[in-house]
Amino acid sequence: MTYFLFTVRGYEDSKINPVLDSFMKIGQYVLMGAFGAGFAVSFIGRLAVFMDVMDRVVFFIPRILGLM
Repeated sequence: MTYFLFTVRGYEDSKINPVLDSFMKIGQYVLMGAFGAGFAVSFIGRLAVFMDVMDRVVFFIPRILGLM
């Protein structure tokens, strides 16, 4: 929350409280990690579905002919 609440730029004093600045950096890294993990899970899930479909497509005819 602090990353979103305290990222306002353009107020009069350009000095940011060092404590808030550290919370902003921590929040930024947590958000980047969470979005990256969500993307990775989505990508790996779709890749697994694609590999399952390709397995069914590639080995369909040999299974029908009883070669496997």
